[in-house]
Amino acid sequence: MKTTTTLTILLLSYLSVSAQSPGSISTNLTLWFKADANVYSDAGVTAATNSGTVQQWNEQSSNASIPNASQTTASNQPTLNTNVFNYNPAILFDGVNDFLASSNVQFSTFTSGTNISMYGVMQHLSGAGTNFTWDDAGSNAKIVLSPGSSYFDKNGSNRATTGVGGGNTQQHLASTIANGTNLKVYDAGAYKNNSTVTSPSGTSSSPIAFGKMYAHGWPGSVLFGEIAIYNAAHGTTEKVNIETYFAIKYGITLSNALGGVDGDYIASLATQIWDADDYSDYHNNIIGIGKDNDRTLLQKQSHTIDDTTRIYLSTLAATNSANAGAFASDISYVVVGDNQGRMCGNATINAEVPSACGLYSRLEREWKVTKTNLSEDFSMDFTLNACAKPTAVTISHLRLLVDDDGDFSSGTTTCYFNGDAFGTVISYSGSVITVSGISDTHIANNSTRFITIGSTNSITPLPIELLSFEATCNNETPTLNWTTANEINNDYFTILRSEDGLDFSPIGTVKGNGNSNSIVNYTWTDNNPLKSKAYYQLKQTDYNGEFKLLGIRVITCDQANNITIYPNPFKNSFTVQLSAQVTSPITLEVYDYLGRVVYTQLIDTSNTAIVLNEQLPTGTYILKMYNESIQVIERLVKTK
Repeated sequence: MKTTTTLTILLLSYLSVSAQSPGSISTNLTLWFKADANVYSDAGVTAATNSGTVQQWNEQSSNASIPNASQTTASNQPTLNTNVFNYNPAILFDGVNDFLASSNVQFSTFTSGTNISMYGVMQHLSGAGTNFTWDDAGSNAKIVLSPGSSYFDKNGSNRATTGVGGGNTQQHLASTIANGTNLKVYDAGAYKNNSTVTSPSGTSSSPIAFGKMYAHGWPGSVLFGEIAIYNAAHGTTEKVNIETYFAIKYGITLSNALGGVDGDYIASLATQIWDADDYSDYHNNIIGIGKDNDRTLLQKQSHTIDDTTRIYLSTLAATNSANAGAFASDISYVVVGDNQGRMCGNATINAEVPSACGLYSRLEREWKVTKTNLSEDFSMDFTLNACAKPTAVTISHLRLLVDDDGDFSSGTTTCYFNGDAFGTVISYSGSVITVSGISDTHIANNSTRFITIGSTNSITPLPIELLSFEATCNNETPTLNWTTANEINNDYFTILRSEDGLDFSPIGTVKGNGNSNSIVNYTWTDNNPLKSKAYYQLKQTDYNGEFKLLGIRVITCDQANNITIYPNPFKNSFTVQLSAQVTSPITLEVYDYLGRVVYTQLIDTSNTAIVLNEQLPTGTYILKMYNESIQVIERLVKTK
C-alpha cells in the first residue's frame, strides 16, 4: 500500500530582495519561503497588498524541484500583513480553513533521511500552534517544529514536547537540527531540548502545505514569517550565521546563556557585528539595521518588541520596505542592546553622570551600540516611562550622552545637544525622544560605544516618583513610611484610608519637599486606626494642583498583642507564642541590618522555638511575621 506523506508548514514575515540564502549559507539549502518575496494575490502576476488575500507563494531557493504553493479557493486563502514582525510583513493563516499547498514532491528533495536543519520565524496566535512538520500519516514518526517544538507519532497522538514552549505572543525564532535520529531544538539560538525521532523517508512523496496538517486538520491560527530547510545537520558556525540573519531582520534577541551558544551575531564573511560576551549586561532587547547582499538582508529600520527603542535610516516609515534610506556599502550594520534599566531616572543612576555636562538627571536605561562598516547617519527613538514625567520635557534641556566604557561618571563621556556644532538633532513628541543625525562624530565607525539620555534642568526631570512605600505596625498603631527622590514641584501628600480597598477617604496630609534632587524619607502614623484590616493609599499633589495616586498597602495591627516573642534579647533561640485569636499558618522572616533575609519559617502551632544559626553575628535584627490578616514587625537583639 502506498504511503501518503505530507510536509506541513505554518509560520510568518515580509521584505523584498532577490533570493540567495539566509545567513549567506547556501550549501544544501533545499527549501526557502519568506513572506517578503513573491507573495501574490493571483497566479504569480500581482503582488499581494496589506490585508489582501494570498493565492500564490513562490519558493525562493535555487532548488528547481520545489513547486510554488497556491490556493485557488478564495474562502481558503490566507491574508498578507505588511507590518507585523519588525516592520516586515507576514502571512496570517486563520486556523480554520486557510492553507496554501503545492503539488507532490519527493522527500528526497528535502533530506537524505538522516540530516536536516530547519529555521523558522512565526507567532502562535491560537490553537495547538504546530508550525511546520513532516507528517507521515499511517507510517513512522516524523519531525515536527512548533512553538512547542514537538514531534508527533504516526497518528498525531502522544505528542512529546522537546522544550521551547507554546503560546508565543511575539515573533519567535525556532531552530531544529536532526542528525540521524537525534533531534535538537533551539529557541532564539539557545539549546532547549532533544529527542529521538525517526528520520523522514526519502522515498515518500508530499505536497508542501502552509496552514494545514493534512492528517490532523488545522492546528491553530499562526503568523508565518519565513522558513529555511537544509539537507544538512548544521554545526555552530552555520547555525549562528543563519540565526543572525533572522535575528536582525525580525528583531529577535539571540540567547547568550544556554547550551554553549555564545549569542554573538555574525554577518557575511565571518564579520562579527555583536559581541555577546563583551559587556554582557547589555545583551537585552537587541535590534539592528544592516545591508548584507549575500543573505538578501536590507533592514533599514528596527524596533524592540515593546517599541520602547527604535533605530532607523532616513525617516521612520510604516514598513521597512517603505523606508527611503540607503546603505552605501555591503555588510554595513548598527546593532543595539540595552541594560534593561527603566526609561526614567533614580537617585543612584543620577549620580553616574559626567561632571563636565552640568546634568540634573539621566535615564536609568543605557544602550550599547556597535557600528560596522557604516558611513550613513542614523536616528534613534526612546519612549519615556510615566515615571519620567513625559509631560514635562523641554528639548533644550536634553542631552545625548556617549561613553566609551559604560560608566558615565568616568572614562570619556561626551554630551551632545540639539543644534550643536556636531549636527545633533533632538526632538520630542508624545513621550518619544528622537535623536537624529547620529554620525561618525558621535559614534566612530567600527567601534562600540554606550549611550543614554540626560537632562540639564529640573523642569525636565526624568525622575522616579516613589522609591518605596511600606505600612508597618508599631505595637497596634499603623505607621506608613515612604521614600522619594528627585521631587519636582511636590506640594504635599494626602493619606487615604479604606476598609474595603474600594472607597478611600482622606485622613491626613504630609508636606512635600517641593524640588529636591536627593532621597527624602517620610513617616506618618495613624493615631486613630481601624479595628480591622485597613487599606492605605498615597496621593501626591503638585503646586499646580495636578495629582497622582502612588500605591496601596494593606495592614492589620489590632492583633499585635496576640503574638509574644521571648526572650528578647536572645542568644541563639527564641520562642514565638500565638494566641487563639491569631489565624495560622503565619510566615516568619528575620532580616539583618542590610535588609537581607537570614532566616524564614512557616509557623502553624501556638508555641514555636526558633533556632538561629550560631554563626550569625551579634547585633540587631528585624523580625517580620505576617499572613493575609496580620503583619507584625519587631526588633530583635542577639547577644553573646
